[in-house]
Amino acid sequence: MSDNYSEVVEDVNWALGVASGENDLNHKRVYPNTNENLKALFENFSVKDKDVFTVAGSSDQIFNSFYKGAKSVDTFDINKLTFYYYYLRKWMINYLGEEYIKDEYYKDSSNLIKLVNSIKADREDEMKAQLFWIQYFNKVGRIDKRLFLVTSEDYKSEYGDDLETLKERIKNVKFYNYDMGERFVLNKKYDVIILSNILECLHNPTRLFAARNNIERLLNDDGICVCSHLMEGKDHPLHKAEIEIMTSNILTEEDFDDYYYLGNSNYKREVGYVYKKGVK
Repeated sequence: MSDNYSEVVEDVNWALGVASGENDLNHKRVYPNTNENLKALFENFSVKDKDVFTVAGSSDQIFNSFYKGAKSVDTFDINKLTFYYYYLRKWMINYLGEEYIKDEYYKDSSNLIKLVNSIKADREDEMKAQLFWIQYFNKVGRIDKRLFLVTSEDYKSEYGDDLETLKERIKNVKFYNYDMGERFVLNKKYDVIILSNILECLHNPTRLFAARNNIERLLNDDGICVCSHLMEGKDHPLHKAEIEIMTSNILTEEDFDDYYYLGNSNYKREVGYVYKKGVK
């Protein structure tokens, strides 16, 4: 636990720096909930009885995968704070019935503080997360809204009205503090990889090639890598360059056919697209 304690103290100090602006980088903040239309996205593929590897982000992709019947879910993120946020959300779902951080918790976090201190964690990673939040609340006394990257495109999760089913289906999750744009190797393969808009952020060809190689190693034969939340149109040069690199070996690209409306506007956005593993 001593190693965990040192790491947690470092991570708490990092979180304080993020909130204060000292470490003011968007990818170090945490999305409080998804800015993707996950209901529309998940209608285009199945995770039922499958092994899933997903970006952590707001944790909605993790919870939605379990809700839709995934056999297992492992997760990764370049941002270590997403690991701690996952457990906070999991505890809230299990004990407070809250789907995500509400404005009330920014103003008065007393219920969260009581919850964090009452958790009887029996796994090392959950004990580590509990230690983080205990240390964090001891220093701050509340949830600091500046920890989060709030956008105007927040969507209610698909499982939000059926938390009882979600609670029954949540299993243990393994976390990896990985950057998809750098090489890493795991001793497991997956049927579905969910990347959100990660590839659109990897404009450097070297990082895209690394991502492609990671995906090819991680996917089972006939596995799929799901991408979504297009920041640029399908015909944008950056998107075309991404597809050219990603399909330069054994991956093939296929668009989802449908769209959804962005927020309350009339602007249509592509639901997403997949990279499929196969032999050309």
